[in-house]
Amino acid sequence: MRYEYKVITLKGSVWGGKPEKKDQQFQSELNQLGMLGWQLVGVTPIAQNVQAFLKREK
Repeated sequence: MRYEYKVITLKGSVWGGKPEKKDQQFQSELNQLGMLGWQLVGVTPIAQNVQAFLKREK
């Protein structure tokens, strides 16, 4: 099986404001990617940003 990988960065401006709004934005983006076959495999904070690592079968 072969995979392709994707890294998305959520900028600090996305993370400003109410936690509920941040969660909704992040979930919405991940759900859209999930519908395209992407699977979330890791998340890491970098300064005020967050990077999400995804993979899917090629």
